[in-house]
Amino acid sequence: MKKMIVGCGVVLLLFAACSGPQQSTPEPDAGFPMPATYDSLTVVHYLAAGDSGYQLLDEGKIDEAVAAFTRQTELVPTSAWGYYNAACAYGRTGQVNAGIDWLGRAVAHGWCDAEHLGYDNDMDSLRGDPRFAVLVARADSVLQANERIFADGMPLVPAPAGINSKAALDEYYADGNTLLRRHRRIWSSWEYSAAALDLEARRIAAMENLPVADRDSGYISVGLERIRAMTRFKSPYEPWGALADGIAVEVQRYLASRPAAELAAEVNYRAGVAAFCKTRPYEFTSADWPAASSGALVYFNAVPEGSQWAGPAEAWKIYFVLADTTAGPEAAKSRIKTFAENYADNPAAMQVAAMNFQGELVSALWPIPFTATDRTGKEFKLADYKDRNVVLLDFWATWCGPCRGELPFIAAAWDKYREKGLEIVSVSLDYADRITPDDYDAWTREKGMNWRHVYDGQDWSSTLVKSFYVYSIPSPFLIDKNGNLVASGEQLRQENLDSVLASLF
Repeated sequence: MKKMIVGCGVVLLLFAACSGPQQSTPEPDAGFPMPATYDSLTVVHYLAAGDSGYQLLDEGKIDEAVAAFTRQTELVPTSAWGYYNAACAYGRTGQVNAGIDWLGRAVAHGWCDAEHLGYDNDMDSLRGDPRFAVLVARADSVLQANERIFADGMPLVPAPAGINSKAALDEYYADGNTLLRRHRRIWSSWEYSAAALDLEARRIAAMENLPVADRDSGYISVGLERIRAMTRFKSPYEPWGALADGIAVEVQRYLASRPAAELAAEVNYRAGVAAFCKTRPYEFTSADWPAASSGALVYFNAVPEGSQWAGPAEAWKIYFVLADTTAGPEAAKSRIKTFAENYADNPAAMQVAAMNFQGELVSALWPIPFTATDRTGKEFKLADYKDRNVVLLDFWATWCGPCRGELPFIAAAWDKYREKGLEIVSVSLDYADRITPDDYDAWTREKGMNWRHVYDGQDWSSTLVKSFYVYSIPSPFLIDKNGNLVASGEQLRQENLDSVLASLF
């Protein structure tokens, strides 16, 4: 995600003198090929150039923005981000040829996030050009080629030297993560993945060498920790590709050791997620769906009832039933209700359900209590609107690009239906350390969002967020005048919102 707001002090660093990048020497131990690392000053200047470029772009200063992004390519010539940022600048302003040219340079320098190209709004003007599709395919091929190193599992590395206590390991791991964070917006996605997995492998190897009393709570063995680390590494919203193959290697190796039943249940569950997410299809009609879902079910069906992993496995199985358009949503309705009753106290199960069928889950549990304090300091309940208003309840954040993309449609609905009884309640998941309540108010006023807002600074930990099982945003819900939940999620995105509202007024 592109950061677009910076402080004046940070922007000034762009113009300070600095030395060239200092590349460190990678450790000689066996492991994944490590990307180049850079000294702190180079990283600070590089990131400041990118942030100032987007700030200038937001101000309409295209030439100055491109100059800032070009400065990134000079600071770290091997990084694709500066080239990609310049392509975004030209794309946002509709300069297609220049945008395609800079995007081509980005791909040539290793840009490989084809999925990002699909949803980045700055690329909208470029997508109609046939050259764009060629570059997307080339970016994807770069990713696939480089991620093949993950297909054999995590690297087998020795424990870092000198790690003989939990405190020393924690310090080593914290330093490693600091390095990763510093380079996240310099490295390509596969370079970051390689460095992060290599760090995890070394952490696990070091943990095994510690006295049992010093190991992390829940640590069982090297084999299980490697599987846990790999399955936590990517989001279940995205394809895992070769990483899934590597997980399968680790899983078969671990299951061959005949672990205890509950440990085998955990590993089978994680293997099922990996099997489905290798291609991560979203539509039942997708060519990848049969193989992905059947491969996952082999593992999910091996998770026994009574295991703590039975709930998450059941959530995935319900998702597969819901996705079957030939069966229809009614086929899973009673199963969802039973699931909600049985696994309400299983956070992992409810998280999977929320990710895959949040609307159906909330509907099964409806009505859900809602009490909040708005930005004027007034406490209110959803029940207050019953018999008076239709309510659009929207979980969102100012930093969320897709959320901002919905604002024109929400604002249009507000203008069209507010006098007929529409009320909007926006619940912000903004981070308290990034935007103050006053700045939030100013931001929403500037955007014409003149409806009710809730911002408690609790972001994803908010009680409201948890009550509505919000694990991604935007996450809208529509409640009619009778207090019934009538639509949610994709049913209310973009042009769909007006269609649903028209049916209620």
